[in-house]
Amino acid sequence: PTLEAPAQGEYRDPMEMLRIKLPAKLPIEVLQTLALELDNIDVTAMVSRNGDYAELTPLQPMPWGTHTLRLVEYTADGSINEKAYWEFQVRRSSAFREVDYAASINLIASQRIDDKNLTPPEPNEFTGQGSAIFQGRVADDDWEVSGQMDLLYNSEIQRPEHDLDLGSYLISGRKADNQMNLGHHTLSQTSLIMEGFNRRGLSASTRFDALNSAATGFVMRPDVVLGFRQGLGLSDSANRVSGVTWETQPLQNPEALYVSATYLTGEQTLSGATVGSNINNQTGDAMSLVADSTIMDRRLRVRGEVAASKVSIDYTDPLATDITDENNNAMSLLTTWTPFAVPGQTFFWNTGIEASQVDTYFASLANPTLPSDKKLSRLFFNTDWSGISAQLSTAIETNNVNNNATLPVIETRVNQALLNYVFNRSPDENSWVNWLGIPSLSLQWRGMTQDQIEEAVPNIYQDMDLDTDITQVSNNFSYNTWNWGWLYGESEQVDHINVLEQLTYNRGINANFRIGEHISVMPSLQQQTTQFSFDGSESDTRIVSLSSQFLMQDAWNGSLMFNQAQTESNSTLPQDSTTSTVALQLTWNWILPKNKHPGFDVILSGSWQKLEDAITPVNDQESYQVFLSLAMKLPISSAQ
Repeated sequence: PTLEAPAQGEYRDPMEMLRIKLPAKLPIEVLQTLALELDNIDVTAMVSRNGDYAELTPLQPMPWGTHTLRLVEYTADGSINEKAYWEFQVRRSSAFREVDYAASINLIASQRIDDKNLTPPEPNEFTGQGSAIFQGRVADDDWEVSGQMDLLYNSEIQRPEHDLDLGSYLISGRKADNQMNLGHHTLSQTSLIMEGFNRRGLSASTRFDALNSAATGFVMRPDVVLGFRQGLGLSDSANRVSGVTWETQPLQNPEALYVSATYLTGEQTLSGATVGSNINNQTGDAMSLVADSTIMDRRLRVRGEVAASKVSIDYTDPLATDITDENNNAMSLLTTWTPFAVPGQTFFWNTGIEASQVDTYFASLANPTLPSDKKLSRLFFNTDWSGISAQLSTAIETNNVNNNATLPVIETRVNQALLNYVFNRSPDENSWVNWLGIPSLSLQWRGMTQDQIEEAVPNIYQDMDLDTDITQVSNNFSYNTWNWGWLYGESEQVDHINVLEQLTYNRGINANFRIGEHISVMPSLQQQTTQFSFDGSESDTRIVSLSSQFLMQDAWNGSLMFNQAQTESNSTLPQDSTTSTVALQLTWNWILPKNKHPGFDVILSGSWQKLEDAITPVNDQESYQVFLSLAMKLPISSAQ
């Protein structure tokens, strides 16, 4: 037997038919003893006979790389004789093994065909929006380059340069143990000076297998940027963060010890600061050392971290005191103990202690959301047993870590409890579960006290003595084709200094019904009542909602939403208003999209809103708008 050469060149395509020429006039009794294996998997049942050829057409694309094909004979005595063996490669060319690409292009053009009382400035009658996602990948045995890019278009957004703009992009390259990323990406380090740091920039990393270690260097923007502006995110030296991270697992058991060290330096100006920030310019350095160990058959975990920062901040407020070369420290310690699991039962529990301290002026440009000036001690307990779970914790937090006499010391105590129950067994035929539905229950409680335990000198701050209690219970009941649930919550806040009290009650009920195979209906009712002790007033908000989705035919679908919100208040500024909203959308899937062939939908949509103000009738208003839209979707893929 001989394997026919590839259809084109020396390499095969992922879906290429494999043709084996068999000896002429091969007896049927011999054919019945033959079997064909592709990558050691018997594919004989997929083989068809075409003259002197046995033909195998893959049911799905063969993976890129080297494959084996083996023809064997099963003899009468049970032995297996190999009749032929071939190796072949599925790859694009000699230069690279594989090329994959994909794109999804979406455009929608909308014409407002009717309207009434639109809020000025009135939007354009004809608008266009669009988005496109492009992805590509080229790889060989020991290297890979991939990229992705998002484009956004909106004719209603006025930009100084163009309506079409860049959302995000990323180009990644890998060769052996080396990795490079250019564009928007997240640095995987989690520490006091860097957490969830997703920005535009450049990073490069390499592994040292002999040391079981890795090093990463990075240059990133300190702020979130989108669009073609700012380019690579590297050119503005006044808005740039650079640094290096070293990670290692030096012991034979990698979980026994993980160590990471990070250093970064950077600057951020007002142009790159977060919206609402009062910082004109911030520069500084930060460093961190983390050690994490899980030992004793994963029963004990200990994680510790120490960090330091040196920061200078120039505030926009002329009355604020600028910070110059302020050196501050931070630390954290976490210990968890998971003692055992009961064999044959789904029982689990663990407990732990957490402690952290962040100095008053500790700051890092790669972790801007980290609260500073905080000392925390927390004890927690978690358990799960046959559908019943509990999470309990108690914590004490104080501020003014640096003992600044001009600042007060506030002590905050937080106690939390979360209990969940999920019915996880088959109900009896006549049980209450079959009547109400399979239940899942959640009970949450949070109690917090805030007390000023030390006054500032001079004491220019208002004293504080607050108690807050929040309780919420919710239940959901599920059937095969519908479910329903309810919620009740109370929130109480007491100000002992000003002798004020505020009570808030939340109530809600919701359901989700599926009617046949084509209609789903989702009603809900929510109510919130708040009572204020300072004037004896009460405010009440009720929201009734009904939404539905329906599929009339294979090519027709739609949605309908009704919402009515009523607000009443007997305070010194009384309220009594009702806002009703209706939204409708009907979609005709005119042409279904296919690979490299666009699809089109025709959409009729509209919304109506009416405001009725019983206190000030002059505020009454009714408005609506109706749109006719044409949507296009074009999928593009290298897949066959």
